[in-house]
Amino acid sequence: HGVKKIDVELLLNIVDEERENMERKLRAAGLSDYPVDYALAIFVYTLPNPAVFEVINGLLRAPDRMTAGGISPALKACMLYIKFLDVALAALPERFRYQGEAFRGVKWVFPSPSD
Repeated sequence: HGVKKIDVELLLNIVDEERENMERKLRAAGLSDYPVDYALAIFVYTLPNPAVFEVINGLLRAPDRMTAGGISPALKACMLYIKFLDVALAALPERFRYQGEAFRGVKWVFPSPSD
């Protein structure tokens, strides 16, 4: 199982560049009390490049994710972030929580206005 690699330097630069912007966005949304590091953890998970979500999802689905000694070393290396992301999501105010059916990866072509 080949584990995708994350360009950590690129990721750190993106987070550094986004921090101030995220603080402004949180203030504008009335979320000054929501930790910026939580918001950045969620932001990082949604990035297309580097695709952190692809690496983590791949590791969580990998057939070798469990070993005789517990979880694989690659998955273990991600666990602090996964747990932090979970805390960040759980700390979101109720208005940002969606409960219902969600469809991922559905290819949809919106009909033209005349349809």
